[in-house]
Amino acid sequence: MHREVSAGGLVWNNRTGKFLLILDPKNKWALPKGHLEQGETADQAALREVSEETGLPQRSLRIVKKIGIIKYALKKRKGFKTVTFYLMETGVTAVKAQDEEINGVKWFERKDVLKKVGYANTKKLVARALSLFDAF
Repeated sequence: MHREVSAGGLVWNNRTGKFLLILDPKNKWALPKGHLEQGETADQAALREVSEETGLPQRSLRIVKKIGIIKYALKKRKGFKTVTFYLMETGVTAVKAQDEEINGVKWFERKDVLKKVGYANTKKLVARALSLFDAF
């Protein structure tokens, strides 16, 4: 059975208070993510993939906390995918889709980010991440 392992993140801008989403190939707002490369840890892959997909400099990103793992079936490849997500922060505001599969990158206000996410499993993860801010 085919297995894929990926990592990504929900990026919070510590200057504006906004959250970053990508417009994926299915034209749904989602979190940036991608496959682990050989020898890479999940947190290393998450930082690299977020940078590659959004144009944020990797050195500007900092992982705050692991926010969860999403697992789902791969229909075309008959297998499973596991994605580890992290809450990240940056002070950089300029973003631009860097990957031909990404249709857009945009910052959203906290009150809007959960409504924009196009996948139920990702909504739960984002809700969990947003709840971390309620503790402050």
